[in-house]
Formats: sequence, C-alpha cells, structure tokens
Amino acid sequence: MSGLSLDPAGNHFVLRNEKPDGTTATMSLSPDEVVTLAAMVPTMIQTAMAMIRPLPARACANASLKHRSCSSRSSSSMGASRLFHACSV
Repeated sequence: MSGLSLDPAGNHFVLRNEKPDGTTATMSLSPDEVVTLAAMVPTMIQTAMAMIRPLPARACANASLKHRSCSSRSSSSMGASRLFHACSV
C-alpha cells in the first residue's frame, strides 16, 4: 500500500508521500491544481498500468508479420481502466 495522502489545509491541499524508510515528501497544491491532477487520472492510470504490466508488443508485432492478428480492448475493473491486449492466430 502506498503512503500517499491528499489533505485539505486551509485554502490549499497538501500531497504527502511517505516512503517505506519513513521519509516524507510534501507538496502544496492549489484547488485548481488538484482539479487539473484529477482530470489527468484516466490517462495516468493507463500509463501506470502499461509500466506495471507491459503489453507484449514485440510478440504481437512478430505475430503480425506471420499473418496473425492483434487486438486491443479496454474495460473497467474496480474503477480503474485497464488495457488488455490479445494476439490471435
């Protein structure tokens, strides 16, 4: 579990990231910055998921060269968008 928190503090918000070693990084965000960050969430989720579970792009590229087809589809699971990639013969 991540040590991230975003808490209201007067007329701004404080983003905190507590690391496993006990160190904490903080950043002050305006309400406008929080709204901008929230609007970026869907794209950030897709990017993060691609980093966590990279798609087998090379395998599908090679499969395409051998007359196989690749397809992508997205779905929602527990509120997070995930991209699924499947190769078929």
